[in-house]
Amino acid sequence: MGFGFALIVFTSVVGVVLAHRIAAPLSLLTAAAERIRTGDFQVTGEPGATKEVEALATTINSMARELLALETRPKFNTRAVAHTLRTPLTVLQGNL
Repeated sequence: MGFGFALIVFTSVVGVVLAHRIAAPLSLLTAAAERIRTGDFQVTGEPGATKEVEALATTINSMARELLALETRPKFNTRAVAHTLRTPLTVLQGNL
């Protein structure tokens, strides 16, 4: 009877440890995804203990890099167009 109880306690402890090893990286990746949702694209998900979690972290990291590039490109294009238009407008104002 004592051996059975000790075995139940041991397997319960092993189960809790394994569940924590699986859930901890997923909670970090969830926090990274939340930061991306709020607009902070310079985050990195930490690789986890399993292959699937590492693949998910790699995907989140590449998605964040692509979103950052997509956000900065229109800003650069807007500045370039504004600069290009300012030069002729300044010449016209000078002539007037």
